[in-house]
Amino acid sequence: MQEHMADRIFQDVLVHALHERAAEINPLQVMAAIPVESRRTASAAIVDLLRAELPSEALEITVDGGPVAGPAQLDSAILKLRQGSATERIVFLRIKDAMTESILPLIGFGLAALVTDPARAAVQTIPQMLKLLWDRLVVLKRENDGAALDAYETLAAATATARAGDGALPTTASLRARVPTTISPELLQSGLKRLAELKLIEVARWGAIPGDLTDPGNAWRVVL
Repeated sequence: MQEHMADRIFQDVLVHALHERAAEINPLQVMAAIPVESRRTASAAIVDLLRAELPSEALEITVDGGPVAGPAQLDSAILKLRQGSATERIVFLRIKDAMTESILPLIGFGLAALVTDPARAAVQTIPQMLKLLWDRLVVLKRENDGAALDAYETLAAATATARAGDGALPTTASLRARVPTTISPELLQSGLKRLAELKLIEVARWGAIPGDLTDPGNAWRVVL
């Protein structure tokens, strides 16, 4: 798309994810930690990724001049377009694929955590991050990898929030307090191990026992 892009796609994906799955996190705080230009680039990259990865029947793009839909509807994520001084148009992306609808919030969390990491941003572009996130997260299925998905969602959201605040990396112990109550400490541990195997996360700082993945003091970070 050649028109000037606002950052609403990325913002709406992130706000939806935070609203639906992590109500204790302030989405505006997370968004404030991400430069506007990065949000715009992420919005464009999300559109390009969906066009490249989804069959045409799974993605509907319509243009309308009507009112903006609320962020609680993921399938009406919005991209605002401008052409010079022309009237703003609204592009609605309607995702008609259940798997993509469930994985996109996780990608939003992961991307938010990655773009606020200066070291990561220095070596990878946002489209590269997005494609790697898609390729690695899309293999996780809720029926088999529910603990890994919940762990990644919680870790990525906590990481992005921490970078917007005190910068402290989440530990296994702090993640236990955040994940759904249906996820036992054992399931959380297996989920973290699965994510580490997929190179989606890594131990940034070991707890009391170096090399022990079960140590509750281990601090984690999102990687690619």
